[in-house]
Amino acid sequence: MRNALLALSCCIKAAAAMSPREALAKRVVASPAPVLAPLTRAGTAPFRALCRRHGADATMGEMIFARQLCKGDRREQARLRRPEAETLFGAQIATNQISEGVAACVLAEEAGAAWVDLNCGCPIYEATRRGLGSALLRKPAKLARLVGGLVEGSPLPVSVKIRLSPAGNKDVNALEHIEALAALDHKPAFVTLHARTATQRYGRAATWEDVEACARKAGENFPVLGNGDVLTHFEARRKRAVAPTAAGLMHITHWWICAQALINPWLFDDIRNEKSWLPTAAERLEVYYSLVAGYRDTFGDDERGRKTAWYFVPFHFNFFHRWRPLSEEHFGAFEIPLIQNGRAVDAALEEIEGPRAALAPLEQLLRCAHADAGEAIADALWSSYSVADAVAAVTRLATPEHLAAWEQPDAETRDEDEGHSSSSAGKKRGGGGRRNS
Repeated sequence: MRNALLALSCCIKAAAAMSPREALAKRVVASPAPVLAPLTRAGTAPFRALCRRHGADATMGEMIFARQLCKGDRREQARLRRPEAETLFGAQIATNQISEGVAACVLAEEAGAAWVDLNCGCPIYEATRRGLGSALLRKPAKLARLVGGLVEGSPLPVSVKIRLSPAGNKDVNALEHIEALAALDHKPAFVTLHARTATQRYGRAATWEDVEACARKAGENFPVLGNGDVLTHFEARRKRAVAPTAAGLMHITHWWICAQALINPWLFDDIRNEKSWLPTAAERLEVYYSLVAGYRDTFGDDERGRKTAWYFVPFHFNFFHRWRPLSEEHFGAFEIPLIQNGRAVDAALEEIEGPRAALAPLEQLLRCAHADAGEAIADALWSSYSVADAVAAVTRLATPEHLAAWEQPDAETRDEDEGHSSSSAGKKRGGGGRRNS
């Protein structure tokens, strides 16, 4: 007993000796689950709560423009809101000025955030034209000064999200950024590398060899987290093998999950348990219903609440329809990223399951890419007040007439079958052009 008390006392003293930066890094990296990355339009409190129910520990809100936040913009302020149960919540900001960024960090602390992340990866014109996002990657020394100033002035720990380069393959400078950040007196809590260039956006395979190189360059200065192409627990294991040094001294690869969580919100549990949950159509509807009910609880179930929620709810079904039963037995040997190769995945599944028309009607419906199908499913779930009612309501939609009408994607989503990447969905249906890194 005495030995146990002594061990506990030592742990408490060690934790107390840690700086807030070190304590945050330890909490984030020690979790066996990935970080839920910022998600444009979808990174709402109801969706983050769904991911937490399915194993996520650290979650992040949508990217916030610091200047508008400091001016009192209500939309930017809304992106700081979190429920009390969300204790490991990070706020991601876009800024290129120290004073502005520190002011945003103060507001994030007042809102209850655990840390602030500086977005240096967003490649869209709305960010880069202002000298934000991936435009910050053009000059490593200048970015390091910005990060150092934010870390020194912020009441919260600060992390940094970068890409391989501000443009294409000829401009790759991620290692220079890691070196410049490591030389700072006021270092970031951790750095996340989205292992693609800015011009590659979301459509090319992420190069996890670069995550490993950056982790080695960072050494003991700060952990490096990886981001890109983790759709299943066995792909996570593969990335871990490619980047064993990532996440600093823990010798495990840590990563962010972006669009993958939009397709498969239970991916966090899959990675924790190193086992894929392959739910039936009815089981998936139970998950989807819990999300829709969360929006209804958040905004109210009257017409005004539905109108507000409808900016978000149908958008989720642009991703849910892409879920497929990807067992390690059948897909563990795939060397290509599954999220980038939807056609290859569907072709392989047809060999396993038979033609799509042979699937149960409800399963066919949940795989319909047509926007009208997603809208109808979302409406049925919103109008239901129990899981049983929700499953029954959606099952009634799976008629031969509806399935025939919704068999092919509508004009806005026709090109999504090329792959399950988030880039097309963000541009086509509801991304508004604004992307997180």
